[in-house]
Amino acid sequence: MTNATLRVFAAGLGILFLSAAASAEPSSPGEAGRKSSTAVQTPESTIAGWPALPQATARLLIAKYGEPNTFDDNSLVWYDNGDWRKTVVYKKAPESFMGLHSRDILQQTVAYSVPDAKVGDLKSFDDRINYDKSSGEISSISESENLNYLALNLADEIVADRRSPQEARDFYRKTTKLAASGKSSAYTQGMLFRPIQKPQQIPGEEPTPRIPGEEPPSREGPIEPPAP
Repeated sequence: MTNATLRVFAAGLGILFLSAAASAEPSSPGEAGRKSSTAVQTPESTIAGWPALPQATARLLIAKYGEPNTFDDNSLVWYDNGDWRKTVVYKKAPESFMGLHSRDILQQTVAYSVPDAKVGDLKSFDDRINYDKSSGEISSISESENLNYLALNLADEIVADRRSPQEARDFYRKTTKLAASGKSSAYTQGMLFRPIQKPQQIPGEEPTPRIPGEEPPSREGPIEPPAP
């Protein structure tokens, strides 16, 4: 084989090597990053970049209730967890609650029936209480589960004519001040009334058949709180 032939053969091998190396590289600068971003997302990885309060709240609820039923970049959602039909932890407070209530990132819901005449009283007590007549659910949004218990226990007493909205507001302020000093109250530790018992519909599951003409159950009476 002549020297010229060897040079041509070596040049051909060089071209093949360069082509193979080029095909092994990402087709674009961002491709490697895109491949690494396909890792499976978990509740823990989702909240890793959240602000301190919602991140800590989410971890407390995961420890108490297990992993959420659904989650995305902005919220974790549980259904039928403990006393609640639905619990949502938000990455940040909904826009309607920004400002004075910017720390209100935990919304919790129970099944409950509110007479039309009492809906205005509940809003007068606390506009973070929301009653959805179509679903028969009442919810509270605040910065903690304890405060949601407090708000809904007082909402029940307003509906039952045991407190006026003003009396409920005064009791709420007094109880939160006592809690800040380390004192506890039965109103912040659990439900002092019995929510309506009916299963929550988890998205993606078949709905429970409804009997035509069936009326939703009425609100059950309160449980007397323990004596102070």
